[in-house]
Amino acid sequence: SMQNAITVGAFVPREFSGTVFSVHDHAINIKDDNDHRLISIVDREQDMTGLSILAPRLPTGISRGQRVAIHDDHLSVLATPDGSAAAISLRTSGDFPLFSGSITDALFDVTQATICGQLPVIRNAVLAHGSPVGLRDLVGGPPHPCTGGTAPMQPRPSSVFVRRAFDVIDAIGEAGPSADLSGLVGLGIGFTPSGDDFIMGFLASGAASFGSAEVDHEAVRGRLRGTTVGGATLLRLALDGSFPAYMLEFVDELRVSVSRAVISAVSHGESSGTDALAGFVCGLASICTAEKLDE
Repeated sequence: SMQNAITVGAFVPREFSGTVFSVHDHAINIKDDNDHRLISIVDREQDMTGLSILAPRLPTGISRGQRVAIHDDHLSVLATPDGSAAAISLRTSGDFPLFSGSITDALFDVTQATICGQLPVIRNAVLAHGSPVGLRDLVGGPPHPCTGGTAPMQPRPSSVFVRRAFDVIDAIGEAGPSADLSGLVGLGIGFTPSGDDFIMGFLASGAASFGSAEVDHEAVRGRLRGTTVGGATLLRLALDGSFPAYMLEFVDELRVSVSRAVISAVSHGESSGTDALAGFVCGLASICTAEKLDE
């Protein structure tokens, strides 16, 4: 059966062949034959990315290992060599633009001063509502670049992932203007490891504050083979300035209610949303501290 995509990510290739990698309640992930990345079919707007296709409903009866092709503006899941199990037209209904994932498109009337002023409130909301299993405690720990250097002392975190992340972040200030976050690539477990979500959030803070959370892009790019294909997909998009829909919603919602923005974002994935917001807070701290020094 054929359905029309509602929205298509700006980075979805027009010629593609791959294999179904995983099937979830709201997403089907397809591994690119020629690249360390996934294309996804999703049925919820908040799950959109620059490499996703938003469909009215997920195709049914799809299983891991099935072949998928995109050709001539159509995605087909091939059931047998001669028949097609499902097809989605990528000529979206209406003429609205592709999903770019650009944060600057989600910003209205936000100035750097406003967003830096919100930093303590955002940090406290992340500590209050975030999931404890990932890198949340990075933003509440002893003084270091993520806390603006002024947070109250707390015992060093117990999780080995948080400790390793602390060491990477402690070195940020010393490395010169461009933060080398590549030590976080692939750190943690899950579909997108915590370290990858954190880097994505850090990059998002730069886009959201018109500052430059200066990250060494090439160092991160050089480590992408060392993470899961889900993590590599997320990071490649973020390095290209394309962020998941839930991060765009978060930045947009900050104008209205910080706590609502945070509560909604941290519900994304097991700890993905929390890890991304920890990165956002950390990146913002580095930008806002730098702005103070420039005054």
